[in-house]
Amino acid sequence: IFSFSFQETYMTLNEPAVAIEGCNALDNLVDNNKDNNCIVGESGGISAIIKMMENHACGRRGNKEAALSGCSVLCKLANNQVNKQMIIRQNGVVILEEMEQLNKKWKDKDLQQDVNKVLGLLRA
Repeated sequence: IFSFSFQETYMTLNEPAVAIEGCNALDNLVDNNKDNNCIVGESGGISAIIKMMENHACGRRGNKEAALSGCSVLCKLANNQVNKQMIIRQNGVVILEEMEQLNKKWKDKDLQQDVNKVLGLLRA
C-alpha cells in the first residue's frame, strides 16, 4: 500500500530546481498509475503543483522548466474526474492560460501540447 502526506512547502521552496524535481517525481509517480493519480490528488499534490507554477512559472521571470514540469503532471492528473474538479477549484485554468501566454515567447511545442491537453480535459 502506497501512502504519503504531501507537504505543500516541498514544491514552493525558493529554489526552482527543487520544485521542478518534486514535480518531475510526481509526474513519474502518476504515470499510468490510477491509484497514485488518486492519492496525489487527495493528498494535496494538485494544490502544491499549482502553487509551484504560480511561484516559479508565472510572471515576468517565468521559468519554462517549471511550466513544463507542472503542465506535464497536471496533464496526467486531469484524466481523473475528481482531480479535474480540484484543478479547476485551485485556479488551475487561470495558471494554464498564463502558461499559454508565456509560451508565445518560449515557443515550446511540448508545453503547448500539454497546456492544450489539460485545458481541453478541464473544459470538457
